[in-house]
Amino acid sequence: MTSEIERHVIVVGAGIIGASIAWHAARAGNRVTIIDADEVGGVATPCSFGWVNATHGNPRAYFDLRMASMKSWRALSKKHPGIPYRQSGTVYLHFEGHAGSPIDLPAFADSHSRWGYDIGVVGGNALRAYAPNVRELPDVGLWAPCEGVAEGSETARFLIKDCIALGATVIAGAKVEKLLSKGGRVTGAETRLGPILGDEVVVAAGAATPNVIQDVAPPVPLEAPQGILVHTKPHAPLIPHITLTKDLHIRQATDGSILAGWDFGGGDGPDEASQAAEALLDKIRATFHGAEDVELADVTVGYRPTPKDGFPVVGRPGGTPGLIVAVMHSGITLAPIVGEAVSEFIETGKMYERLQPYAPDRFDDV
Repeated sequence: MTSEIERHVIVVGAGIIGASIAWHAARAGNRVTIIDADEVGGVATPCSFGWVNATHGNPRAYFDLRMASMKSWRALSKKHPGIPYRQSGTVYLHFEGHAGSPIDLPAFADSHSRWGYDIGVVGGNALRAYAPNVRELPDVGLWAPCEGVAEGSETARFLIKDCIALGATVIAGAKVEKLLSKGGRVTGAETRLGPILGDEVVVAAGAATPNVIQDVAPPVPLEAPQGILVHTKPHAPLIPHITLTKDLHIRQATDGSILAGWDFGGGDGPDEASQAAEALLDKIRATFHGAEDVELADVTVGYRPTPKDGFPVVGRPGGTPGLIVAVMHSGITLAPIVGEAVSEFIETGKMYERLQPYAPDRFDDV
């Protein structure tokens, strides 16, 4: 879609969500300015496990939204081969729900298969083929070839580089001190460089979103749970697919580095980063043949922006004209569909149907 009217769209936040929104808005013919208090690539995005999925625990409507975004990832990477997304597939050897109890894998596969998800039960030699270096395999596991990996910060930088080629302005290292408004309408953002005025201000600032909008719109209730991930030095091929084992989510990047976290990509486990890193490395070495010489390169601590009810928040808080918020903990999975939807909303005033249940006004009575 190409806009008939050039609007100035200010995007606050240069992580994966902000980058996708900015990219779609720029490609639609808008003038775009991207502002971030840190560097391009975001704060939470570099600490993400990067898993693109519509896995267990999603209500049907949210599952359908995630499925639509998975389809968008595939289309986007096919049209733009430089985007670091790959449909790696996932091997489920063990999986736990949000309450910490193990999920019945065959029952999970059956329910999601009936929803059209490409996932199935495998065992024996087939399971060994998908997880060739796991020391001890269960009798059965699951194989989900539809799932994938997106390198979040690299993708954000790719999209923002293309935005610049389309004429966008990027202001990095400049915190938004407050949003500007006139007559009840948000009109821009104040930074240390002075005011920047625009027709629409999109706040995709992750956990900082409530602070950014606090003077001009009702609050968006967020939590920011900590996620610790270890990043190893490049290693010989060891893990061909995303692999989920007890207390470990793990994958190997194309450069050979390994990324691993506790359940749900950095959930439970020691709160202290160095202790968590040591425990995760021990777990990797104990779980995989050939991992004895895995070496730590870095450990990241991310604070995942999670709306109070666990679902995305996309829309105008309090109906505030000129202001759109986009904040969620499934930023990697949802980035393409959210970017496309927000750009279309700016153009038409109509929100993508599958995102309508996730408007900010659901918190009005909270």
